[in-house]
Amino acid sequence: MTLMVAALAVVLAMVGSAGVASGAPVRSGPTFLPGAQATSSGCGWKAVPNALYPDLNARYWQVSVPLKQGQQIRLDGRFPHARYMAVALQGAGSGSGDAIHDSLISPAAGSTNPFVVGADRNATARSYQLSVVPAAVPATCVPNTLYTGSAKGGQISILYRIYQVDHDVDEASGGAGFPSVTVVDSNETTVSTCSANNPTLVAPATFASLPPVAAAGIGAFGTNPPTWQKFINAQTSYAQLLRSDLLGDSAYSAVTGVTAKGAAGGLGANVDNQYVTTLLNPHYGKVLVVTATMPTFPATGSGQSPMGSGQVRYWSMCSEKFATTQAVACLADESIPLDAQRHFTVVVSAPADRPRYATPACGVAWLPASTSPGTALVMRNLLADASFTQSIAHATLNHESDTMGAYYPSGRYLADAAEFDAGGCHPA
Repeated sequence: MTLMVAALAVVLAMVGSAGVASGAPVRSGPTFLPGAQATSSGCGWKAVPNALYPDLNARYWQVSVPLKQGQQIRLDGRFPHARYMAVALQGAGSGSGDAIHDSLISPAAGSTNPFVVGADRNATARSYQLSVVPAAVPATCVPNTLYTGSAKGGQISILYRIYQVDHDVDEASGGAGFPSVTVVDSNETTVSTCSANNPTLVAPATFASLPPVAAAGIGAFGTNPPTWQKFINAQTSYAQLLRSDLLGDSAYSAVTGVTAKGAAGGLGANVDNQYVTTLLNPHYGKVLVVTATMPTFPATGSGQSPMGSGQVRYWSMCSEKFATTQAVACLADESIPLDAQRHFTVVVSAPADRPRYATPACGVAWLPASTSPGTALVMRNLLADASFTQSIAHATLNHESDTMGAYYPSGRYLADAAEFDAGGCHPA
C-alpha cells in the first residue's frame, strides 16, 4: 500500500503541469512569401539537451527571439537531406505551440520541396521562407506562417526538428545549414538579425546518448507481459507507475480516467508524432523480446530519390531513463531487420545481458536498457497516413492492442541471454 500511495502522489503532482499541444491548423495551398532576406546564417540556434524522452535519430535545435507588437520573424532556410523536418513554436510548459512540417511548406521560386511525394530529394535548389506572426492561430492560416498565439509578441522560442538525416551529409543540419533569423517591421524593414552562432556537435547535444549506469533499487513496476500505453499527456504517462501486476489495474484505471481528460501534450511532444510507451521491470527477466509488424515507410538514408510514401513517414523505438527523461538509445525503421512479412524482433537488455544472437546478422535488433531503475520504451509513428487504421493515432488509451493489431508490440521476458540464445540464430 505504501508503494501505491507513493506512486499516486507522483502522478497527482503532475496534474495540470503539462503544456498544451495544439492540433494542426488548416493550411491552404502555400505560396512563397517575399520579404527581407537575412544575410547571417546559423543564427542563434542551440542544441536541445538529451531530455523529455527524445529520439536520438532526430536533431533538435532552438532559438529564442524577442518580438514586439507589429513585428514578424523571418526564417530563411534550405530543406535538409533527411526524412522529416518541422518548425514549431514553444507552447506553455513543455507543450507545443503552432507548428508546420516539411511537406506543407512552399519552396521559394525556382526551388524544390524534396519532402513532397514524388519530388527530387537531391534537388540543388531547395530554399524556403517562413514567417512567425504575433497573433492568434486563425481557422485558416496564411501559407508558410506560424502564429505565436498573442498579438503582444514577447520572447519567442522556435524549435527546429530534423529526423533521420541522410548518411552522406552532416548530421547536425542535414547538409543544409541552419535557417537564418531576421526580425522585420510592418514595412518589411529589417529590425535585427541574430548574432552568428553556428551550432556545434558537442555534448550535451541532443544526439548524445546516455550511458547505462549500475542497477539499483526495485525498478519500475511494469506488467508481465509489458502493456503499452498511448501518450495523451504528461500526467497520464506518469500514471504508468500505477500499472503493475503488484498493484492491479484499479488505481491505474481510476487515475488515467481523470488525467486523460486534461490538456493534451507536454513532455516536448511533437504534434506530428503519436507514441505508445511501456515500463520495464528486470525482475521479470533480464531479457525482453519485443515483436511486431513494421509499417511501410519511405527509404531515404542512402539518398534515395524521388521521395516515397508509406503508412508512416518515420518509425522508431527508443529506450529511455524514466526518472530523468533521457534517451539511452534508439532504433530507426531502416536499421531494423525485417522478414518477408515485415515482422521484426527487438531485444532489450542491460549491455552485460545482451544475448549472443541479438544481432542484425541473426535478424534481431538490440536496444540497451537503462540499468538504473525505470527503463521506459517509446515507440513512435510520425505522420501516419490517414488510411493506416492500425496506427497509434487510431488507438484508444488502455485499449491500444484492439486497433493496432499486428503493429502493437508484443513482449515476453526471458530469464537471461542463454534462454534467448537457445533458440539459435535465424537471419531475416
